[in-house]
Amino acid sequence: MDEKVFIEQLANKFPEIKDDLLDEDYEGLLTLQIGVFKNATQKAIDCGDFNLVDQYLNYILDKFPEFDNRIENSVILSYIGKLDFKDYPISKFIKQIQENLEEYNQSMYKDEALINFLKSNK
Repeated sequence: MDEKVFIEQLANKFPEIKDDLLDEDYEGLLTLQIGVFKNATQKAIDCGDFNLVDQYLNYILDKFPEFDNRIENSVILSYIGKLDFKDYPISKFIKQIQENLEEYNQSMYKDEALINFLKSNK
């Protein structure tokens, strides 16, 4: 599935976020469009609307195998990786992604060669 199809399907499936997803300022900027979806999901989590959270997450989990690499990366980094689930029970798949991202992020700051390289390029 490519970006255009993904965003169109997302907008059709969840009309409550359609206007923001298709905002002309976000057109072609997948990370920002996924950010709209993340914000809607986080709002549902924060408000305790777990039925809506389930709909959002189930959509992503059902479609995940169809995503191309760009969508998959954006969904992992800009959606799953940035959600704060608080007391909401999450699937093993999402939990594993979040744990792997956490480990990766922590390991980035422990690699002295990388840190020195980045410092030298300021």
